[in-house]
Amino acid sequence: MRQCILHLVRHGQTAWNAEKRLQGHVDIALNATGLAEAELVAKEFADRTLGGIYSSPLQRAHGTAQIINRSHQHTIKLYDGLKEATYGSLEGILVDDYHLKCEEIHPQFHQLTYQERLHFKLVGDAETDFEVYQRAKPVLDEISQNHLDEEVVVVTHGGLMRAVIAMIAGTHVRDIRIQNVGCLTLVSDGSALHIQNHKRIKL
Repeated sequence: MRQCILHLVRHGQTAWNAEKRLQGHVDIALNATGLAEAELVAKEFADRTLGGIYSSPLQRAHGTAQIINRSHQHTIKLYDGLKEATYGSLEGILVDDYHLKCEEIHPQFHQLTYQERLHFKLVGDAETDFEVYQRAKPVLDEISQNHLDEEVVVVTHGGLMRAVIAMIAGTHVRDIRIQNVGCLTLVSDGSALHIQNHKRIKL
């Protein structure tokens, strides 16, 4: 069976990551730490033969992809479907404050079941993890179909990667921790996704 290997990479650190703020679709650049992290992850892919490099258009992801691409010289293709989950009107708040708001509105927030958490959103203009997966999956399928028998790098975001892991592995979102430049390696035949391995990710 022909397959594509997809390396999903979370972008390097930003100032808002360091401050533990929800970024969502807010377009924050890499900070000095993030640039250094991107250089390190670029070394991991420098000697691989990549069929392509893809990225979210948000500059923290695109900037990471550009650094990875220095050893490959691909034309980086950008997909809106690879953007971070949006938190709507809550973007920019501290993660701790977000959890407090969740507990205020849903006192049992931390006891939500796997399915309940997949479909949870605190405000109407946010996205659920399920919705994030629904928009990301067709993009990953398209990339896979175009690169059967090849491996590619897809630079994206922690929230999107959590949604992908939760949906294909059945792991509860609360149990997934993805560091900056964490890497999730998937295998796809163009329609079905399977986890091959992961680095800098705790499940």
